Amino acid sequence: MLRFCFVDNLGLDAIGRIYGLSKSAVSRRLARARAIMLSDVKQRLEGELGIAASELESIVKLVRSQLHLSLPRLLQPTVA
Repeated sequence: MLRFCFVDNLGLDAIGRIYGLSKSAVSRRLARARAIMLSDVKQRLEGELGIAASELESIVKLVRSQLHLSLPRLLQPTVA
């Protein structure tokens, strides 16, 4: 769904048709996926880099502002 949303620029209705879901169900699933990704980023930054909680919030704000720009590149299928 993330790939359809951010790489292919499909709307909620179009994604819903692909998966046989309502627009609101797609919206909820995308919101959950974004929340999971954010949680994972926070855990990695805290655990692997030892970043303090106060610094982490600043980083999270920056990541959120740049996420829409980075996701399409990250979700592109890799060519082997």
